[in-house]
Formats: sequence, structure tokens, C-alpha cells
Amino acid sequence: MILFFILISCDCDQTVRGTIIDKETKQPLKNILVYNKNSLRYPSTVTDSLGNFELSALSGGLSGCPPMEIVIEGEGYFKKEEEIPVQENKTIELHNTSNYKDNWIYFELPKPTKLKVISHQLAGIDCGTIATASVTIGVTNLNDTIRVFELCNVRKNFSIAESVIVTPAEHPGFNVIHPNMFIQTKEGELSTHPYDLRVLKTTYGIIERKNNTPTP
Repeated sequence: MILFFILISCDCDQTVRGTIIDKETKQPLKNILVYNKNSLRYPSTVTDSLGNFELSALSGGLSGCPPMEIVIEGEGYFKKEEEIPVQENKTIELHNTSNYKDNWIYFELPKPTKLKVISHQLAGIDCGTIATASVTIGVTNLNDTIRVFELCNVRKNFSIAESVIVTPAEHPGFNVIHPNMFIQTKEGELSTHPYDLRVLKTTYGIIERKNNTPTP
């Protein structure tokens, strides 16, 4: 006897809900970006004044809807990833990065500047309802170590020690969410990366490779 097994995958409606709060104060956090880690096709969302969010997507599943993996980002907080079962409402705590960013010194580059990359992180998601930016730290020809934000950069990735050209851009007059840099301690806790503490000079720019080869 020959048995045939047919596996049928059906689309399911993934809807997850949650509340984002500050880990220390337990207060709700508004305007926190939340998006689906595995699919940028679906809209992102931001938390309301009570810290609440709802996110929906379509997903295939052989035995029901799988959990949704989400990414959470907010100005002044460490980026966090969570897995939420479908239809579950989950409370998620974010670690505050403290006020060390108040020490950053914003300036405008006077002209296109060569930069040797020592650290780079893409924006977590493209600009939409809120603005995002990548963050690149590098050393200039004058031996200044600076931080460069590039608005809406989710594609151009740069390697450590790569030489790039930064074209000056104006500091936007609106809030911008960018990746926070951190390291993991031996105890498994997140700690602010030394670069974020030491590098004070900060600017906005458009970054390209020296040979101007488009990023695929």
C-alpha cells in the first residue's frame, strides 16, 4: 500500500498586541517604533500615548499561525527583539540608554569629507510614519573621530576600515530614530558601547563609497 501525504500551507492572519514600558520607571512609552523582523512588506507602527501597539501580517503555517518576531526601537532606548504568539498581548520593557547622548556635539561638515569606517549600523527600517537613520562612526583625514547619521539608509552597508566620502546634510528639524550601539556583558546584560560614550562630534550626511559604485 502506498500512502500519499499532502501538506497544505495556508496563509494565516498574524495579529499581535502589546504595551511598551520603561524598565526602571514602569511608565508607558509613546512613539516607539515596532515592526515585523521577518517582513518589511508590512507597515510598521508606533505606540500610542499609553504605550500600546498592534501589528498585523500574513504568514504561512502548516499547524496554525507561528509567533511573530518583532523589533522595537525608540530614541533613548536600546533596540530589542521579541517573539509574540499570535493574538497574545504582551508587556515589553525597554532599557533606557541614560542621558549620555546629551553630551553629543552636533555640527555640519563644511565640505565632502573622507572617512575611514570603524563602525556602521543600518537603520532598522525605512522611513515611513517616522524618520530613521543609519549610524556610521569613522576617522577623518584630520584624525577626528565623528558619528554620521544618514536618513532612511536601510541598504548601504559599509565594512570596517572601508574608506567612504561623506557629503554634508542638514540636521533635520524632526525626531529621528537610529540604532543604539551596545555590547553584551559576561552576565548577559546590555551595556552602552564605548564608542557611543566617547565619540561626541555628530553630524548628518550622505555616505558613498569612494569609487561611487552604487550599492546593490
